[in-house]
This record gives sequence, C-alpha cells and structure tokens, in this order.
Amino acid sequence: MNARGKGFYRSMWGRHGATLKGMGWKDAIDCHIPYERGHAHFGPGSVLDVGCGIGMGWPSLTKCQVYGCDTHRPVIRWNQQLMKLSRYHFWVGDHRSVRGAFDWAVMGGIFNVGYTWERVVEVVRHTFDMAVKGVSIGFGTGTETIGSVKASTFEPLDWLMLGTELGSPDIRQETDDTCTIIIERRPY
Repeated sequence: MNARGKGFYRSMWGRHGATLKGMGWKDAIDCHIPYERGHAHFGPGSVLDVGCGIGMGWPSLTKCQVYGCDTHRPVIRWNQQLMKLSRYHFWVGDHRSVRGAFDWAVMGGIFNVGYTWERVVEVVRHTFDMAVKGVSIGFGTGTETIGSVKASTFEPLDWLMLGTELGSPDIRQETDDTCTIIIERRPY
C-alpha cells in the first residue's frame, strides 16, 4: 500500500475508530462477501486474513483457525483485546510478514485504496503461494470515492486473467461496484 492509502486508513481510524467507517467501508455487505463466498470452500482448517482490519467477516468462519495481519497497530491491539478465543491469532505486518502455510487466504477489500495493479499482482501471488487450497478476494470495480479519496478499482477481466494464471478462478459480480474472485489451486 502506498503512503496515501496508509494515511487514509489512519485518518479514518482516528475519526471513526473500530467501525465500518473507521475501516473505510461504506456498508457491511461489501466487507462480508469475500468471507461468505469463501466459507463454502473453507471448512475446518486455517484461514489467513491479509489486511484483517477489525475482522468484520470472521463470524462466518466458525470452523476455522483465523490468522489476521494488518499494518495498523491500533487495529491489531483492538482485535487482541476483543477476540480472546484461542482460534484467533493476530500480528502487525503486511503479507511479507507472514510465515507458514494456511488452507485459505482472504483479502477482503485491502486493495480498495492505495494500490497499483502491479502491487496487487505481487501481493496476490505471494499470498497464493502460502495458501494450500486457494484465496478469496473482494475488490471494487466502480469509480467511487471513499471519504475524499478515490478508490483503487481494477477490471474484472484483469482479475480473471491473474486467477487463470494461478489456478481455477470463479469470479462473481456481487453488487454494482463490488466483485469477488475465488482462486482455487488446481489439483495435480
């Protein structure tokens, strides 16, 4: 994420705290979609949430060990205080700070602000390499603004091409300006 994106999220957290608005979301439906769509695939196992925010999608991950990383330290502290169950694990960092393998990885809206397509590809490839079964990614397709910042939007065709390169993609338009792609690892 670039400095503008980091500044945006810090500003939103400072003004709105641990709320949807504090995470830059306009409504709950958008942030839950990548988790709910992926849940059918997840089953018992481990799920890595890159850019976890305040974990809005975690209630649907009832059978999973959930590992969340985020670059914003106050978000991680908030999660550690609230989510005391042994199946939740958090740390401060980005996708490069992650070690180990996970059944699935979720990136629910982390690309909404402050990313170029080249950076998106790098993050998705790195995260996909850690996912034994695949990834679920939520992304915007509209030209909306979040607060006063223009959202980062990418074409569904670009996502489909990246998904085909990595595995077996399933892309779906969820709302007027939101899509989800699940990229499953191809069986060998």
